[in-house]
Amino acid sequence: MKFLVDQQLPPALADCFRRRGHQSEHVSDRGLGFASDAVIWRYALSEGFIVVTKDRDFPSRRTRSDGPQILWLRIGNAATIEVLARMQGMWAQALAWLEAGEPIVEA
Repeated sequence: MKFLVDQQLPPALADCFRRRGHQSEHVSDRGLGFASDAVIWRYALSEGFIVVTKDRDFPSRRTRSDGPQILWLRIGNAATIEVLARMQGMWAQALAWLEAGEPIVEA
């Protein structure tokens, strides 16, 4: 699987996905750190990425149209270690739902 981590999440999350054997980029890796959601959406769609976000705009957009899968971390402002721990606790179930083709996976 390929993951594109949105700006409001730490680059360490992209590293976490890579350590699990997945291709992963943080938007800042591609010069998209300050890009609009529409630009990030098109990039993710064209490159086959799952968008990892904590922003509700991407899941909302996905409910209205086809597009990339969304891994929506339902976490407020949190330290990197908290974000990584949250993902660790939800990883197996989130991965199963993504593999099953769920358009939006909440974690």
